[in-house]
Amino acid sequence: MIGQAAGTAAAIAIEHGTTPRGVYESHLVELQQSLMRQDSYLPGVVRAIAPISSKATLAASNAGAEYTVTRARTEYLDGEVVLASGLRGGQRIRIAHYEAKETADPEVLRNGVDRTVGETDNGYWCEPGDTIEYRFGDPTPLARARIVFDSDLSRHYKDHRMKYHYPLDDPGTPVAASLVKRFRVEVSTEGDSRPVAEVTDNRTRLVWVELPETPVSAVRLVPLETWGDTLVHVFAFEVE
Repeated sequence: MIGQAAGTAAAIAIEHGTTPRGVYESHLVELQQSLMRQDSYLPGVVRAIAPISSKATLAASNAGAEYTVTRARTEYLDGEVVLASGLRGGQRIRIAHYEAKETADPEVLRNGVDRTVGETDNGYWCEPGDTIEYRFGDPTPLARARIVFDSDLSRHYKDHRMKYHYPLDDPGTPVAASLVKRFRVEVSTEGDSRPVAEVTDNRTRLVWVELPETPVSAVRLVPLETWGDTLVHVFAFEVE
């Protein structure tokens, strides 16, 4: 993560013909936003939403539906530190799972926070086959869609791919059951809908989907299958 931040800052310094300190003094917000677009997490900083997505109507086929879901909570065993910003930290923690009630509200998909933070879920829940759609008043040219799925960042370290050693008999680490495996992106023009992307073996949290150059009146995301979970959990969906 430090390397990603340093490399991105170096690119911004070259682009603006400035020094590393110049990036900090005059282009810090640009650096932060660039990192968050790449799915870095900066505590207390909100990612800016593309103006096209901010102004469009966002609708979902299951809006208002209620679900009982399993969520994770970080519990600090001792020495918890609370910063002036309200963020919490500590050396000894454990992940506790509990049930919570969630109501489907698509607006959370453009709130600029792409993961669960504390008790705030920041995600949109639905069933496979439900749809999430941006609608525009007039046909609008777009470049691509940005989607962030749930890769279960609360998994125990033993279940992550970044292990510190791999024994010869290591069974391998499965893809998180919460991650969306199969999904489709569709566009509509004058009532005529057509798919522009059909992904059947997704294994990443952050997904970019190129959209057609011709103006469209709507863009629809259709999650079709996860890697095991019954419900779909999406943190972000926007177009630009």
